[in-house]
Amino acid sequence: MKKILVPTDFSACANNALNVAVQIARFLQWNIVLAHTIENDAGMYMDYMGVQKDQEEQMLEEARQKLKLLQEAIRETEAVSVEAQLKTGSVKDNILSSIEDNHADLVVMGTMGTAGGAGEKLWGTKTAAITGSSTLPVIAVPYSYAWNEPHDILFATNRFEKDAALINPVFDIARLFKSNIHVVVFTDEDSSSGSDFVDHSRNLDDYKYFLTKTYPEQNIITAHISGSRFEETLQQYIKDHNIEMVAMVSQQRGFLSRLVQPSATRSMAYHTIVPLLIIPDRR
Repeated sequence: MKKILVPTDFSACANNALNVAVQIARFLQWNIVLAHTIENDAGMYMDYMGVQKDQEEQMLEEARQKLKLLQEAIRETEAVSVEAQLKTGSVKDNILSSIEDNHADLVVMGTMGTAGGAGEKLWGTKTAAITGSSTLPVIAVPYSYAWNEPHDILFATNRFEKDAALINPVFDIARLFKSNIHVVVFTDEDSSSGSDFVDHSRNLDDYKYFLTKTYPEQNIITAHISGSRFEETLQQYIKDHNIEMVAMVSQQRGFLSRLVQPSATRSMAYHTIVPLLIIPDRR
C-alpha cells in the first residue's frame, strides 16, 4: 500500500494540509503516516537541572494524545488508515528520514501562503526547506486554502521536461481528478531578448505535440506568459483561469533559478494561493 507522509505541528496550517492529504488518500486508497517532531532546543543548564527532561516528557505525552485524536477522527470520518509517529530532534532531519524509513510516495505539508500567524509562518518556513531537500514530490498546501478537487492544474516549465519520472506525477493527478492541464511557459520581459520569446513559443508548440502524443486522453492547454516578476505573473494566470493546483519541477540549476531567484519553488511555497506540487529533479 502506498503512503502519504504528513508532518504536523498541530497548527491550523498543518491541519489544513492534513485535510487535503486525507482527501487525496481517500481517492487513491493510500495510507497516511502522520508525523510529529518535538525539537530539542533547550539549553545545557536546563538539561543539567533535569528541567528539560521533565518538559520533554510532558510534551511527548501531549503530542501522543493529539496524534491519537487525529488518528481516530480520520479513521472514523474518512475511513483512511493512519499511522502516527512521534520523534524528537530536528524537524527537517526527521521528515527526511521518515521519507526513507516509511518508503513514502508523497509528502503533504502546510505553508502560510498569503496568510497565517507567527506559528503558521514558522511551519511554512519548514515546509519551504523540505521542498528543496526532499527526494519525493511534495504538495505544499496554503494556510487559507479550502479543499476542492483540482479541475484545472497549471504545470509551469521552460525546460520542457520529457522524463516520465518528472512529468508523470502531474498527469497522474490530472487523470485521477479528470483535470485539465495548463502547460505554461514564462518569459521575463526585463532580461529576455526577442529571440527568447520566439524560442519559447516554438518550443511550447513542440512540447504540446509531445505531450499530446504521450498522454492522448489528457486535455492540454498551453499558454506563453510574460512579465517582470515570475510569481506575480503566474498568480495572475492562476486567478484568471481558476487554477486549483500548480506543479513545478525543482531543479538545482535551471529555469527557476535563472528567471526569478535562487529558489523560486521555495518562494512559491511561501506565496501560493493554491496547492503547489513540487517534483524534485535529482539527476
